[in-house]
Amino acid sequence: MKVLILTCNTGQGHNSATAALIGAFARRGVSCDAADALRFLPSGMSDFISGWHTRIYRYLPWMFKKGYSFAESHPALFDDQRGIYKLLASGVDGLRELVIREKYDTLICVHVFSALMVTEMLRREGLPLHTAFVATDYTCSPSAGDSRLDRYYIPHEDLKAEFAANGVPMEKLVASGIPVREEFYDCPDREEARARLGLSVNGGEVLLMCGSMGCGPMEELASALDSYLPAGAELTVICGTNEKLAQALESRPLLRTRVLRYTDDMPLWLSAVDLLLTKPGGLSITEAATVGTPMLFLDSVGGCETRNRLFFTAENWARAAGNADEMVELTCAMLRYGVHQDRDALRAAFSRNAADVIAEDLIRLAGA
Repeated sequence: MKVLILTCNTGQGHNSATAALIGAFARRGVSCDAADALRFLPSGMSDFISGWHTRIYRYLPWMFKKGYSFAESHPALFDDQRGIYKLLASGVDGLRELVIREKYDTLICVHVFSALMVTEMLRREGLPLHTAFVATDYTCSPSAGDSRLDRYYIPHEDLKAEFAANGVPMEKLVASGIPVREEFYDCPDREEARARLGLSVNGGEVLLMCGSMGCGPMEELASALDSYLPAGAELTVICGTNEKLAQALESRPLLRTRVLRYTDDMPLWLSAVDLLLTKPGGLSITEAATVGTPMLFLDSVGGCETRNRLFFTAENWARAAGNADEMVELTCAMLRYGVHQDRDALRAAFSRNAADVIAEDLIRLAGA
């Protein structure tokens, strides 16, 4: 068995899920590689698409929200005669060449773009492959039902009806959960995590982050929280790849705020803090839930993240604020009167290692 995971460099969530899956296959002695599906498109298209995705997320979230809503309400947008599908189809020859040359027999798509590419490749040439789609949000992405793969791994049993209503055959759906790296399942307790990070054992600790791109009103939130947090509480802001945000925060006279850029210690930080303030990106909130970190959401981007917010709050896995001012008020109130979210219950709800579930199911499918 030889596996290729087709990711997409539009944010780090898809790459994080890919890393989790590679780890799961490695633990089982199965060869597994990854490739950015957009790299098979004409020269420069991957950087163009990824770059504009980042700019829109950071600076024009209303545009992403409108675009996502348009895609949901216009299912024909990805029909094989439309420009988007034709652009994705232009990468099929390069993908097929790689698959044949490297003798891959199993393809996993962690983005709908790669799922459509693989579908078109199989339509043109019936290669003997096992194929799968892994959803990384708590909703069915527009056009996921237009793909034709063998398996669809989704975040939760309660989402099966939604995926089926969007055209995915019910018998192909597996409620696996969203794959996160193994280290999120084996975190130290709060006290040990704080000691390893050099944090005070007793003070309230709040973590503010909005994905790898540092989206949303983070600068304004950090400034307000620095002024209004209860006595003894501190704020850590993780800016991700947003250098402008990091520089702007470092130039402010913040007294109780530490500013970090990108970090590889997310399991430790999630274990150490009392509350995570974040936008509801599918991977980020799954990682936090796996650790058992109480969460407060700001729906700054919309689209699929609105669906994530609604799903998590309906399950009482997180709370949500309507705007930045309400997030500051709720954060201060939750720290003063106690963060009443059951960490153990949250960990229990996410105790199943989704990457292991997916790897084992595909190994059985391949007969390896």
